[in-house]
Amino acid sequence: MKSVFTPGRAWTGGAVLSLLAASLAGAPAAAHPVTGQIAGVFSNPVLAGSLLDGATGTPSFSDNTATAVYSGTGTSTFNWGTGAAVLNASTLTFLGNQVTSQPADQNFSMGTIRFTNGTSNLNSLVFGVDLLLSVPSDPTVTPFTAHVNIVTTNNTGTNAQNADFIGFTVFPVTFNVFEFATASADLNGQFVGDPLIQLNGLTLQPGQDANGFIGTGLPVPAPGGLAVFGVALAVTALTRRRVRA
Repeated sequence: MKSVFTPGRAWTGGAVLSLLAASLAGAPAAAHPVTGQIAGVFSNPVLAGSLLDGATGTPSFSDNTATAVYSGTGTSTFNWGTGAAVLNASTLTFLGNQVTSQPADQNFSMGTIRFTNGTSNLNSLVFGVDLLLSVPSDPTVTPFTAHVNIVTTNNTGTNAQNADFIGFTVFPVTFNVFEFATASADLNGQFVGDPLIQLNGLTLQPGQDANGFIGTGLPVPAPGGLAVFGVALAVTALTRRRVRA
């Protein structure tokens, strides 16, 4: 039944509380605190895409549908590429964190992204993969599929320019790793809504500066503060999108 305010009517405290309770009854519930291990599984590799010239950033298209080499779909470790060097395969691993009563709308590290940059034959590479994130012990958390772009450079520039990198399509910063190196970064996010998983950005873990850096979608380091600014813009855009919805 719809409550109607009548001008001139004397409203008692109990009547006001009843009206407020009726109004709140139709409001969406806030996300409850989440407890459990965050899991991530890779799937759906992309077999055609662009390589980047390390020195200029110029892309060149490559279709590796018939020649790509990869393994680990359906697991938390995805491998791709082979043949060009002693360390030829590249590897992407997600190590989910355990959370206890994690409140809604609070940014935290959901887990570690570990990226090993091998040097492979260009026709054996892949160009992206999906990462399905979930909390198996809490089925009320809606699983979220994040697409990860994998960008390989052809090693014509400086050490930083030759770094291969990954980037999530839901925020602008990238995770760049030097040739033959392994680096780790925190994948940050939060629980929102009923609850849903929202990704906010990447943070290079302490002691990893010699192995990689946070970039801006190009094979060069981010200018000071730009990576943090980019994540802030992404969070703002996602929040506005939810409000409009």
